[in-house]
Amino acid sequence: MRILLSLSLLILCQCTVQAQSRRARNYFTDAQQSIRNRDYQEAMDDLESALRSSPEYAEAWLLKADLHMMLREGDKAIQSYKKAYANSGNAAVLFRWGSATLEYGQYAVADSVLTAYINSPQANPRYVSQANGLRDRAAWAAERVRNPVEFDPQYMGEHVNKLHMQYFPAITADGNTLMFTARNLNEMPSDEDFYFTQRDSLGNWSEAQPLPGRLNTRGNEGAMCLSADGEYIFYTGCDREGGFGSCDIYISFREEDGTYSEGRNLGEAINTRYWESQPALSPDGKTLFFVRGSNSRGGTMDIYYSNFTEEGWTEAKKVEGEVNTPAKEESPFIHFDGRTMYFASEGHLGMGQSDLFMATLQPDGTWGDVKNLGYPINTYKGEIALVVAPDGKTAFYSSDRGRMEDRQHLYMFELPEEVRATPVAWISGVVVDDETNRPVQAKLEFVDLSTGEVILSDVSNRRGQFQVSLPSHSSYALNVNGKGYMFYSENFSLEDQTEATAESLLVQLRKLKVGDAAVLSNIFYEYDSYELTDNSTTELEKLVQFLNENPSVKLSIDGHTDNIGGAAYNKELSKQRAQSIVDYLIANGIDEGRLESRGYGDSRPIADNSTEEGRAKNRRTELTILNL
Repeated sequence: MRILLSLSLLILCQCTVQAQSRRARNYFTDAQQSIRNRDYQEAMDDLESALRSSPEYAEAWLLKADLHMMLREGDKAIQSYKKAYANSGNAAVLFRWGSATLEYGQYAVADSVLTAYINSPQANPRYVSQANGLRDRAAWAAERVRNPVEFDPQYMGEHVNKLHMQYFPAITADGNTLMFTARNLNEMPSDEDFYFTQRDSLGNWSEAQPLPGRLNTRGNEGAMCLSADGEYIFYTGCDREGGFGSCDIYISFREEDGTYSEGRNLGEAINTRYWESQPALSPDGKTLFFVRGSNSRGGTMDIYYSNFTEEGWTEAKKVEGEVNTPAKEESPFIHFDGRTMYFASEGHLGMGQSDLFMATLQPDGTWGDVKNLGYPINTYKGEIALVVAPDGKTAFYSSDRGRMEDRQHLYMFELPEEVRATPVAWISGVVVDDETNRPVQAKLEFVDLSTGEVILSDVSNRRGQFQVSLPSHSSYALNVNGKGYMFYSENFSLEDQTEATAESLLVQLRKLKVGDAAVLSNIFYEYDSYELTDNSTTELEKLVQFLNENPSVKLSIDGHTDNIGGAAYNKELSKQRAQSIVDYLIANGIDEGRLESRGYGDSRPIADNSTEEGRAKNRRTELTILNL
């Protein structure tokens, strides 16, 4: 309040002093004192009395405008600034007037008024640069209003929006459960809790219910995110016993009965004496993004990240690249494709105080190519957070648009094409022993064959279960390694996928036995050649690892072809292809005496050669166990 009053007094001193009635001046003085006393309604009454006595009292109009701004009464503030300028002609008022019109979305007026200030000989040189920046923003925003993006927000219904406030949504990787922070303003004290709603097979969302378990308390729990498999919740807790700062980030675990445990502080690698909040987890669960501020949401804020290692969470660092600015950034969300971040910012060029943006992961590991989501997704009011479903296009966010003031409701909408994430396939699988069907804890690795990027490197849980989200438009290798089990590999092609899908996968591991064979699903050759392609490297490295972990194993690499071409040619080609793998293994430290290569050509088909699908299955490379 002192800042507002000081700025008003500074401008008042620059205004043209006019003769006012003593009565008006007394009301004006009383209004100033009421503001110091934080009695704003009394101050407003005094200013209106002063203006009834002296309608051309520029100083009173200016102070009234500032008071309206403080009370978030934008239209009244703008009209009062206009009156203040009309009765003073002082350029300093233009700056305040132009700033107010920009803040309340009157972009064309803001452009005009700020231009008048910049061109005025009375303009303070210290503020001209700032005025130019505001004018550029007004012109940018006005252009977006003239060219809006498609936006059709759908209210999620009273059965979801049961309370006064619903905000900070989070969504599961299968897209069927939405969790969010909720608050009932009728309760005293009005604390924040987590609620959830689930989507049925027809696409309908269920009535929202409090999240069961021990996570919700009498304190505030807010701004959550979920691990992709739903096993963990990361969230914000403030003013807690044993906390490090004003707000810290906590973790909760899903228990055997499906409920969530009491929260546990993530510790000093993440939490400091400052303000940590609004966590977001990468789909592989290895990187936690969050917001760190000075002491509260009112201070400076940037997006940080920490990586999870065998030793725990690493010391947090600011996100590198173009995301963070000298102003505020908050509410990060990492899409299930692992390459797209959505966040809110006051520092990037936008429509209002805070806009929603998208950034993409760059080849060097930084985040860049920042894009504003566009108008009218973003407005002058300020947008804070959204999440995007696995399909890359369906967004969920909270807004007060079209509803009662001081209420926040959940909406869903489709993002414009240019700011969509990549749709993903959600793979939910289990690893079992093929004879006993008992779960196996095995090492799993999903690799993008086009880039060599490891999408997931993990161990199936005690129930043998694993989950992973795979971005579309690529092909993937799956390698599974269980102690005492046969080498296992599989290939997924999502090249033509345009929508999100959910798939179940059963991995049946076979105990190592002499004579058993396994297809090397991710070995590829150049056309009509025995030369290995680059995207075979992942499988070859895993084969080296398998042999190193099983030093007594002796095996044969066996090549097979379809029936296209002559039998002799096919047999020779298959033999050369098998030998190229043996050569790779030897070059990477495997004893030559443990390896054989054989070529069978088209003599051992496993599918019908009359179809392309069958021929593709017959073109394969296998390994066969010769000795244990």
